[in-house]
Amino acid sequence: MKALLAHDHRFIRSGECLFSNGGLSAEVLQRYASVFDGVTVVSRQIVSPTIHDGLTPASTDGVSFVRVPDFLSPRGIRLLPEAYRIIGQEVKNSHAVIARLPSEIGQIAIKMARRYDVPTLVELVGDAWGSNWHHGVIGKLAAPASYLRTRSAVRRAPFVIYITDSYLQRQYPTYGRQIGCSNVQVDAQSRMDPALRHPIDGLRNGPILIGSCGAVNVRLKGHHLVVKAIPHLVDLGYDVRYEVVGGGDGSRLLTLAENLGVSDRLRLWGSKPHDEVNSWMNDLDIYVQPSLSEGQGRALVEAMTQGCACVCADVGGMKELVEKEFRFRRGNVNDLSAVIAHAIANVHACRVSAFQRGGDFQEEVLNQRRNRFLKEFRGWAEVR
Repeated sequence: MKALLAHDHRFIRSGECLFSNGGLSAEVLQRYASVFDGVTVVSRQIVSPTIHDGLTPASTDGVSFVRVPDFLSPRGIRLLPEAYRIIGQEVKNSHAVIARLPSEIGQIAIKMARRYDVPTLVELVGDAWGSNWHHGVIGKLAAPASYLRTRSAVRRAPFVIYITDSYLQRQYPTYGRQIGCSNVQVDAQSRMDPALRHPIDGLRNGPILIGSCGAVNVRLKGHHLVVKAIPHLVDLGYDVRYEVVGGGDGSRLLTLAENLGVSDRLRLWGSKPHDEVNSWMNDLDIYVQPSLSEGQGRALVEAMTQGCACVCADVGGMKELVEKEFRFRRGNVNDLSAVIAHAIANVHACRVSAFQRGGDFQEEVLNQRRNRFLKEFRGWAEVR
């Protein structure tokens, strides 16, 4: 049985090999290839002669890739008919469709699947409202329609995988069969017990190192809020340094830090390979996820499994992960500063709490649960 995976993900093509920023790596795609006889991925692609650090291989056995023209821009809208043609043809050639939402390519695949009566599973990996609302005027205009379309698609889907325990389930309910199963990859052997950190009950010698992950040119990730909080923390007597791992143009963050007089306290690392991210997290005192919107917060979960003391914004599925005393109101710099200060003062308790919750996301357990559900979907699709 051949399956089609549809999402807006943008792969990087270099020669015959494709790479991903991690969201759809070869390891992730093997989750589907292990259940179906072949998987075709329809998505966007960028051709690049060089591959920068931080990308992971996406090409893998049993998986093929079909490029959809990038119609997700005012200039690219003219390519929409061609996108429909390509996606429709691939749906017709498949026995099952897996649509990752929110995404426009996923929505088109669902529409084509209904036309050609192809069984469909929806994998809800984010909040359609939040992911649009914080992208300026255009995003605010698009958010209601995106939310309603995603809600309708999920409600009608016969099978749904949510990445949260309850948050996305409440926002986007379904009449179909469902499970909550995070898409985070956490190897049990990579977990760092807080007791192995040095010192066990306090902070490291030297400056207090605070870190975040996420693209530095995406305001939605909220890195600017932590930069604005640095002067508050310094006034409270904390010698803090803030580091960010993530791709994109960080000039706005650097300019903001310079204007606030804290440019010497900010470091942008750019993208890092996954194993180097884990090593970097092991050196942090506090991990902060200041996002204005998150379906779940993959980087936050990975930090928790590394035994980091974690704080986050009180949004989306992250509310399921971190105790209330270590969460702050979205977009509120004063509250962010206060919660970071509280975490510094109670760093051991914060570490232990995060590590214990992170144990729920061990890769082996999640993979077994997801595979059972995908096999159930395949069995249903074969006999319907």
